[in-house]
Amino acid sequence: ILSWIIGTIAYGIVVKCASDLTEKGSANLQNAFNHATSKLLSLLAVAIVSGILIILGLIALIIPGIILAIMFSLVIPAIIIENVGAIDSLSRSRKLVSHRWLKTFAFLLIIGIIIGVASVIVTWTVSPLSIFGGAAGSIVSSVLSAILTAFIVPIYPIALTVYYYSMLAKEQP
Repeated sequence: ILSWIIGTIAYGIVVKCASDLTEKGSANLQNAFNHATSKLLSLLAVAIVSGILIILGLIALIIPGIILAIMFSLVIPAIIIENVGAIDSLSRSRKLVSHRWLKTFAFLLIIGIIIGVASVIVTWTVSPLSIFGGAAGSIVSSVLSAILTAFIVPIYPIALTVYYYSMLAKEQP
C-alpha cells in the first residue's frame, strides 16, 4: 500500500512538473509535491475505480478492458491539471479521448514498447554484475538498476501529459 501511495504521488509530481514546464516554462518540485499530495485522495480513488473497471473489462473479453484503459488513460492529468475530482476525471478523460481511440491506442502502445525495451536493456545491462560479485555484485546491480529505472519510469506520465495537451488543443476550436 505504501509503495502504491508513493508511486501515485510521484506520478502526480511528474505530471504537475511536465504541465508547469509546458504552460509556464519552469517547474518547482516543492509546488508539484504539494499539489500532488493535495490531490492524493482523488488520485487514489480514480486509480481504484478505473483499475476495477479495466480489470472487469479484461475479464469480460479483453477488448472491453483495452477500450476502458484507453478511455481512462488521461484521468491523472485531468485531476492534476484541471483540478477536477475522481469521478469528473473519468468523464473528462473519456471526452478528451473520444473520436481519437485509434490514435490514443497507438500512442499508448508505442510508449509501452519504448518503456518495455528500455527496461529490458537496463535488465540486460546490470544482470552480469550480480553474477560476478556475489553479494556485493548483487547490491551494485540492484542500485544501478534502481538508478537507471528512475530515468525510465517518468517517461509514461510525461508522455501522457504531453498527449493530454495535444488532446486539449484539438478539443478547442
